[in-house]
Amino acid sequence: MSALWRRFIASNQSFMRLPLWVRVWILGGLGLVNAAALLLTHWPTGYWASWALAAIIAINLPMVLIQQGYGRALAIPHLLVWIPLCAYAALRLTATEASDGERLYAALLLAVNGTSIAFDL
Repeated sequence: MSALWRRFIASNQSFMRLPLWVRVWILGGLGLVNAAALLLTHWPTGYWASWALAAIIAINLPMVLIQQGYGRALAIPHLLVWIPLCAYAALRLTATEASDGERLYAALLLAVNGTSIAFDL
């Protein structure tokens, strides 16, 4: 078995040791809302949320594999990326050119990522 595969297994085991509500939050809340951005790139909020998601994955995935699990250090990239994204989403809530659908997504993104920021702090 390769070292990388062992790191994936250890990381998955670490994830499964998290409390159930945290796993549901990560996958069902934070994960789904941010992954939805990939389908909503026709809106400015979806476009920037997609880039934010890509940045988080690009930074946190290697960190998870190096640490072989989930640790507090994963909060740092969230804070660096989610705070500006939340500020942008808040601006889009009042943008006159934003559609109702984009405003709804911006509000959802703001609520979910804002909660994530609170957890990370």
